[in-house]
Amino acid sequence: MLLTPFTTLDFKDHLACIIWLSGCNLKCKYCYNLDIVNKSKNLNYLSLLDIKKFLISHRFKLDAVVLSGGECTNHKLFLELVFLIKELGYKIKVDTNGTRSDVLSKVIEKIDFISLDFKAPKKKLKNLVGLDYYDELINLIKLLLDKNINFEIRTTFDNRYLNSLDIIEIYKNLKKIGYKSDYFIQACFIDGIRQEYNNLEIFNKFNKICLRGFNTNLI
Repeated sequence: MLLTPFTTLDFKDHLACIIWLSGCNLKCKYCYNLDIVNKSKNLNYLSLLDIKKFLISHRFKLDAVVLSGGECTNHKLFLELVFLIKELGYKIKVDTNGTRSDVLSKVIEKIDFISLDFKAPKKKLKNLVGLDYYDELINLIKLLLDKNINFEIRTTFDNRYLNSLDIIEIYKNLKKIGYKSDYFIQACFIDGIRQEYNNLEIFNKFNKICLRGFNTNLI
């Protein structure tokens, strides 16, 4: 596990830390966290005891914890961490690709917010990430809606693999299953450099498609 001790950006309206859980069950072609995904030996990993000590000592400085990765729900300590964090009185945000609904469902009511990645439309999903879990992802979204869990859906827009029609297809399918909140399109970074686009205005006619991390001067 890795730790970012303070963030005001990753969990809106909360002072939080980020616990990064290494490893992932997908192989996204545009992945920008490869060191964490591949469990690089060059990183300074912390034990569960280290994390616990940090959380105890920061209870009156922070009010939330973000669990991210990699794919945090695929980590062997995910469930234990959720129980520990909640026991210490923190709110919890989970960043997830949605592949482990079996794990999430065990603690779903302990999680305060979920950022759910919708990687690609069904026809492109397996080629982009190495696994076709589209139906499981849709079922997870339906579960979150049914349980009235606070969550957002986001797609990293890498125009080497996705185009605007893919984004619109995802958006329309989300509407069909009852998702009414904002759908975030995130800028993609390659080798630390943000990709820029000149045709993002196509999304302006969809009032629930929101751009995140792009240069708005190009829109």
